Amino acid sequence: MKKVFLALIVLLSLIIAPSQVLAVSAGNACTGGPGNGNCDAGLFCGVLNECEPKIITGGSLNCFENFECQSNNCNPESNECEAATTPTPTDVCTADTDCPSNKYCLIAGDGTTSCVNKLANGATGCFRNSNCVSNNCDLATATCQAATGAPTPPVGSTTPLGAETTPAIEAETETETTRLVNPLGTDSLQVIIGRVIRFFIGIAGTTALAVLVYGGIILLISGGRDTYIKKGRNAVIYSVLGLAIIFSSYILVKFIIAALSQA
Repeated sequence: MKKVFLALIVLLSLIIAPSQVLAVSAGNACTGGPGNGNCDAGLFCGVLNECEPKIITGGSLNCFENFECQSNNCNPESNECEAATTPTPTDVCTADTDCPSNKYCLIAGDGTTSCVNKLANGATGCFRNSNCVSNNCDLATATCQAATGAPTPPVGSTTPLGAETTPAIEAETETETTRLVNPLGTDSLQVIIGRVIRFFIGIAGTTALAVLVYGGIILLISGGRDTYIKKGRNAVIYSVLGLAIIFSSYILVKFIIAALSQA
């Protein structure tokens, strides 16, 4: 009896124990989805839920995610495993004062920090003054502006004899280009003419169809009266003729537009 009881306990422990804890060797099924999953060290759980060896740096196999590489660094452009990149101690920062004078401390989306070059005048993407070389960021447009309070020489001033002259700095000018929106969506005259013709043909076809329905209703309510029968019959006949003319003209116009487009 004790042996049966112990066997049941062992069986229940195997069922209840999570399979994720057990490591899985290469070629065997794994759990946890794409990633390291519950595979052995040096393996990753592929899209087919099988443990696969991690790709070596510079190997011939293509990678798509960082966890597929031994270096944990997959180049998204070349799909090749590259050597792991770790920022040098001089690049790691906690504030702008930790960086050289021509750089500022940038906090990436994953929380890592690094010193990057300051933005020149006119560049966009700043969010504080220290991001700009001029130390002047327009927060409304996130654009680096020229330094405020910079001295400018008065008009007509002359340089004293023997004084050192400095080359003039040309002001950066930006030309704004205004682009008008084309409401027609095309610049082809043939296409525009074709759309206008199709528009009027559509109106004419709708009108002819309405007259056909009107004639049918008149015939239904005529009650044998000659006036109603004649009116309904004429409406049906003329609407059918109109539809025939409209469809014929549509085919003819389509042929003409095709000929003009090839010319």
